[in-house]
Amino acid sequence: MDEISNKTLATLLVVAIGISLAGTFFAMRGVSQVTNLISGAAPTTDGTARVNITELTEVTLTQLVVDFGEGSRNSTLTNDDDCNLSTEDDGTVPDCWDNTTDYNPTEFLLENSGNNLVNLTINSSTADTFIVDGGTKTGASVERYGWKAYTLENACSDGLTFENDTYLDFDNSAQLLCSNLSGADGEDEIFVDINVSIPAGIAGNKTTSVTFEFLKNY
Repeated sequence: MDEISNKTLATLLVVAIGISLAGTFFAMRGVSQVTNLISGAAPTTDGTARVNITELTEVTLTQLVVDFGEGSRNSTLTNDDDCNLSTEDDGTVPDCWDNTTDYNPTEFLLENSGNNLVNLTINSSTADTFIVDGGTKTGASVERYGWKAYTLENACSDGLTFENDTYLDFDNSAQLLCSNLSGADGEDEIFVDINVSIPAGIAGNKTTSVTFEFLKNY
């Protein structure tokens, strides 16, 4: 049986920098007229009222890393068996995995910490470049690397690409995560679960980056 020693699976985050935009607007123009009331009254004058409204387009990642720790495929697996690890495991070690460190991978958590609606995408490498990475698989087991997201707050008004329970494979391109992500308290957070499948014959430290990009929805 093939085993993976010192197997570390971790995802690191690259986040676009939020842009603050400030605009000053003429909000109201008042005209004051006083005539025929006081002898010798001054001519009419125009007054201007101003307000400075600051816009902030910003998404904060409050959970930065998904770390599956170290371990190996269980010796009871055949070369044709997949071993799936997921942030949905809630600290419960899968039967297929012999962990040598604490096993409690935590999903990503993103929050719209600005005051604009934003469109949000997710991007990472494919399973073969992340999990296999030049190694040689044995048997018919398959490598997988995917994501799915959920919200407890109805944070996205549309573009809910995560309404199903199926993991979407990363394909090294930006994939829509959420459109019109709200910035209002109580409806501004999204969780992103990560799943990896370890095929037989693959060993070594595996690390890749997950990139979240966001853009103000005009």
